[in-house]
Amino acid sequence: MGGGISIKFSQRWAEFWAMFLLIFGFVFAVKAPNPTIMYIVSIAFGLVFGRLLFRFKKNLKGSIVTIILGFLVGFVLGAESASRELVILLFFIGLVVSFYAHATEFVKSAEF
Repeated sequence: MGGGISIKFSQRWAEFWAMFLLIFGFVFAVKAPNPTIMYIVSIAFGLVFGRLLFRFKKNLKGSIVTIILGFLVGFVLGAESASRELVILLFFIGLVVSFYAHATEFVKSAEF
């Protein structure tokens, strides 16, 4: 009896955050007033996630990618008024620019 599925947060934290950000991205995209805002937000979140990807490039790479894709899927699904292809392209441009800026130390940030 009691043979239910036991899910340990310590083992599934990346999936939790990916699901949370999927919902957040979807709601954020649905609430965006126009496509221009969607494109600006797409670049901004790409920059933020590029920093995270750089920060955790040695450790937890798969987990960070899962979290990033969770947000991106939710954001793209909610982007009805904007070009989904352009949203994805701008997101990845922001991600690559941010990652490259941190990798070349053009942008320096404090490590915790």
